Amino acid sequence: MRLLRLCSALAAVSIVAGPAAAETLRSETSFNTGVQQKAEQQPAGGMAVTYPVTYAGGGLDGCTADVQESLFPYEEGSWGIYEVAAKVACDDGGFAFTSTGSWDAKGFHGAGRVTEGSGTGSYAGLAGRLAQSGTVTPASEGTADIAYVIQIDRPD
Repeated sequence: MRLLRLCSALAAVSIVAGPAAAETLRSETSFNTGVQQKAEQQPAGGMAVTYPVTYAGGGLDGCTADVQESLFPYEEGSWGIYEVAAKVACDDGGFAFTSTGSWDAKGFHGAGRVTEGSGTGSYAGLAGRLAQSGTVTPASEGTADIAYVIQIDRPD
């Protein structure tokens, strides 16, 4: 359980809309896994958590994401698979995305998509793929510090 909590995270997220991208939004966030709460429903063979993140700087400055993450550990938690669903809210609209990936002692990597039709306000019509990669730094009391970048290339 401690290793799951240590390894759970979202990490560096890059969302690419494709060759027709007109504008790139890029922001950063960091958090400690101590903010994670055990989700009401738990998956068989894994653990589900929820947690908030706030983006700073760049095009998503001040936007928040409500993240739901399921983790499935293997080999006594030395590596595993994660699934993420997130809703991003900004003063001028928002969007959702999903991704799946894996982690090990070196970090984590994943891929997914902006949820079709989820964009509102300034993000209406937002579409694209996303890639995740990042690292997890052990912290106190079985928690970890997570930092990641989100990048979104908006279509014309």
